[in-house]
Amino acid sequence: MIPTHEIHVIADRHRIPGWKDYTISVDMLQPADAFTMSVRFTQEAWELLTLDQEITVCVDSTKILTGYIDEREKVSEPGGGTTIQISGRDKTGRLVDESSPLFQYGGLRLRELAERIVGIRDDADPIFESVTLTNTRNRSLLRNVRSRKAKEVQEPVLNSIVGTFRPLAGTFGYEIPEITVGPTQLRKIERPPIIDPGIYTGRAAQKKVPPGTSRWGVLEGFLREARLLAWSTGDGKELFIGLPNYDQDLQYMFFEASAESTNRDETNCAIRIRHSNAERYSRITAVGASKATGASYGSNVSKRMAVVFDNPENTTDGTGISFRRRKALIVADDSIKNARDALERAEREKLERDANAVEVVVNAPGHSQQRAAGVEPSLFTVDTMARVIDEDTKTKADMLVTAVEYRQSRDEGTTTELRLVPRGTLLQL
Repeated sequence: MIPTHEIHVIADRHRIPGWKDYTISVDMLQPADAFTMSVRFTQEAWELLTLDQEITVCVDSTKILTGYIDEREKVSEPGGGTTIQISGRDKTGRLVDESSPLFQYGGLRLRELAERIVGIRDDADPIFESVTLTNTRNRSLLRNVRSRKAKEVQEPVLNSIVGTFRPLAGTFGYEIPEITVGPTQLRKIERPPIIDPGIYTGRAAQKKVPPGTSRWGVLEGFLREARLLAWSTGDGKELFIGLPNYDQDLQYMFFEASAESTNRDETNCAIRIRHSNAERYSRITAVGASKATGASYGSNVSKRMAVVFDNPENTTDGTGISFRRRKALIVADDSIKNARDALERAEREKLERDANAVEVVVNAPGHSQQRAAGVEPSLFTVDTMARVIDEDTKTKADMLVTAVEYRQSRDEGTTTELRLVPRGTLLQL
């Protein structure tokens, strides 16, 4: 049975129901979530849905996105009827657009730095009420307050005061096939991060905001260095900064049977699986690219160079896991001043590309899934774990939901598209 949902928008404390066509995107790897929605035209709705109006988008009683209207339009539909169409982004969209205040941030801790960027410490009307380093509250609210929640074993944050996270949080390694006589055997190769991330640890890095840089630009700069993510909570009250939580039980189960399977009636979604090496490399080298002088050659080059490999057990060319033949990349970066800088830059380049190695896209009916009979369904949301079983490709894995797109249209009805990555994938902005 496909669940039904009631979508409404809250604008200026007024509830506006009746939204029939919409696309609402929530993505933990993008700087801002977006919405495009339409509703039957009424004078009251037109006066409420003004440009830059703060609105909250709700699925049933759950607030999934809070942001601002960037565009609105009155549209006369063919065959009669008039609608209001609105589009915009959540509150992090304002961080993307607005220039950051100028300040020095050397010596600030993680939360303090984020608060300065968001404006909590300086503005009379900051974009967010607070910065949080745990996504527990938001994850719980987004699944529906009345639903049964999967248990979180522990959150990635280690010390919320200092802003530190558990070492190697969520890194489970990769299983690779070994060629044997008989059935294929799988062997697990651990690939933990090489660098212990930190905010400009031991670096002669810039510690003040350059004029004209956006708030998000400053935020993204130190988050990429610290290997952290950031997104707005559904109610718009908090900006979350931290890591995805792989240490939780399964919230959803997605299953698609093969054409010849006797389990066709158990299929509850359509699953698309893509494996890609297009932008990936077996060996990545990072070198300093400062102005050429006598000190830039000879032994000094090796002091500002580092190499990372796709297969950590093959330190010649990195082949053996994703690659059968060498594929090498050299990255020149003028911010590299020493060996640690080079290693951090090489690994960051690798992680950005590896995040697209395996993409699983699930298209499910409705916007929620019921865990058991008689239990309130849980809305689909990011930073949750799901079991994915695809009989065609013999895929059976626990995966993290990184993006959710809620849709409704006359042609396709009510559906949700979810994007997932394997458990333990090291994600970054």
